[in-house]
Amino acid sequence: MGNEVRKTMNLKNRTSCLFKIVLFIIFSIFVAEIIVLPKIEHDMLKEAGRQELVTVQQLCGAVLEKNPDVEQDFILGLRQPTKSWQEKGEQILNQYGYDEEHVFRWC
Repeated sequence: MGNEVRKTMNLKNRTSCLFKIVLFIIFSIFVAEIIVLPKIEHDMLKEAGRQELVTVQQLCGAVLEKNPDVEQDFILGLRQPTKSWQEKGEQILNQYGYDEEHVFRWC
């Protein structure tokens, strides 16, 4: 009977230890998500902002190099955007296939 009790206790100890390991792994994953995911999101947003800046810089250079007289309108469009300018730009770019489907084709 002593062996049976020892085997039962040994099994309970192993089960308890395994349960603690599983809980520790789950807790570790949870903590990693809390710490790592916001950092990844921040980096992605930062990269998106950088890409937007590069695009605006390219547009600025391309347009103003040949049309320096529209510099103030260009800057005004950046600082004080309007729905009508956005719609006009959308119409022009759609003619060349540059729309949301083109921009987000990799998503």
